[in-house]
Amino acid sequence: MKSVELKDYELSPNVRNFCFALLMFFVVVIGASMFGLNVPQKIKDIALFVALPAGLLLNASRLSIWIKK
Repeated sequence: MKSVELKDYELSPNVRNFCFALLMFFVVVIGASMFGLNVPQKIKDIALFVALPAGLLLNASRLSIWIKK
């Protein structure tokens, strides 16, 4: 398998901000539940399932959403 290296590219700012917002949603929901607030299980599940792809997307290196610096 051939390795792909992106030297002069970065993640699009809109995508980066969207992923950051999803990760912050996860942090707020988990933090609220840790401090004793009653967070419904469905909200916790949604936060987990949006945080995992967002984290992976920020670490992706072979996607077409990268733009030249």
